[in-house]
Amino acid sequence: MDDAVRRLVGTAWALCQRPRLYTPTGDLAEVVSYLGGRLDSASPTAAERRPPYLKEFADWLSQRFGEPELELDIDTAVVHAIIKAQFPTTPVAALWNQFEEFAAERLGVPQGTVPEKLSECGYCSDSPKTWAKSKPIVEPLFTVAGAWSGGWYEIAFEYRKGGTERAFAGLRALWSHPKVGPGYPESDIEPQHQTPLEPAALSASESVYGVCVLPSGASVPATSVLIEYEHGPCWLYFGFPMGSLDRTIPVGPQPFKELSEQRWRRDVDQWLRELGADVFAKAPFDCALIGFEVDEDMADQLTEGVVPERRWDSILLPRDGELGWYPSTDAPPYKTEE
Repeated sequence: MDDAVRRLVGTAWALCQRPRLYTPTGDLAEVVSYLGGRLDSASPTAAERRPPYLKEFADWLSQRFGEPELELDIDTAVVHAIIKAQFPTTPVAALWNQFEEFAAERLGVPQGTVPEKLSECGYCSDSPKTWAKSKPIVEPLFTVAGAWSGGWYEIAFEYRKGGTERAFAGLRALWSHPKVGPGYPESDIEPQHQTPLEPAALSASESVYGVCVLPSGASVPATSVLIEYEHGPCWLYFGFPMGSLDRTIPVGPQPFKELSEQRWRRDVDQWLRELGADVFAKAPFDCALIGFEVDEDMADQLTEGVVPERRWDSILLPRDGELGWYPSTDAPPYKTEE
C-alpha cells in the first residue's frame, strides 16, 4: 500500500474508532455505523486478504451510493466510502488533501500523520482498536530549498470602478474556494504546523499562502497578494512560484522557451481559468490575465474592447454578461535592459 493510501486509511480508521472526538452525521454516520458493525462481528485474521464480509460490504456501498460493482480491498473500500459520504458532490480523487485536513482537525493531530498500527483487515496486521505513535510522511512544500523562487506563474484579477470592495470580495472568494483554501499566514512554516486563516478576516496588507493540487496530482505551494494602486485599479494576484512548479512539472527556464515547448501551460492555464470563472461568479472582475508574471499594461487595451492578436498571457474578459476566454498565442518576449 502506498503512503498516500496508508495515510488516508489511518485517518479513516481514526474517525471510526474515536466517536468522542467526532460524531458523524448523515451518509457518513450510516457508513461508519455499518462498517463498525461488520468489523465487530467479523474479526478476520491477518491471513485473510479478502475477508468474508468484504463482498457484502462492497455490495452495500454499491447500492448505497450507486457505484458500479466494487472490486476493492477493505482499506480502499473504507477510504472510498468515508470520503464519498463526507464530500458527496466532489470527485474522490480530488479530495485527499481536503479529507486529511478534515480528519486531522477533528482528531487533533498534525495533517500528514498516520497511525503505525492500522486495522487487522486487508493488508494491515493490527486491530483497529490498537493505536501507537504517529509518524510524519509528508514531504516539505513551503520550506524546501527554492520553494518560493523563480518568479510566478499567476492569474491576476483587475478591479477598476469600485475596485477595493470588489477586490476584497474576490480575495475572500479565492481563499474559500475548495481548490485553493485554506490559506496560511507564513511562507516559512509548513502548513500543517499553522492555524488556517479565515477568508472573511483577510486584509489587503498580508500575503496568504496555501497548497493546491494540480491536474497532474502534484501539490504545489501558492500565494496571493492584493495591491491597491493610488488613483488606479486594484489587482489581486494568485500564483505558483516557478521554483516549486518546476519540481513537479518540467517547465524549464522562463520566459525563454517557445510556446510550442510549453505544453505544461495548457493544463495549468485551464486550472486557473476554471478558478477565475468561479471567482467571477462571486466577485466579478474587469479582466483577468494568466501567465508568467503577467503584463498588466494589456488591461488598458482590454477595457477598450481590444484583444491583441498576439498575446503571451491568456485572458478572461467579461463581454455581454459572458466570460470570454482568449488563450495565449505566443511565449513571453525576453527583454534586456538597455
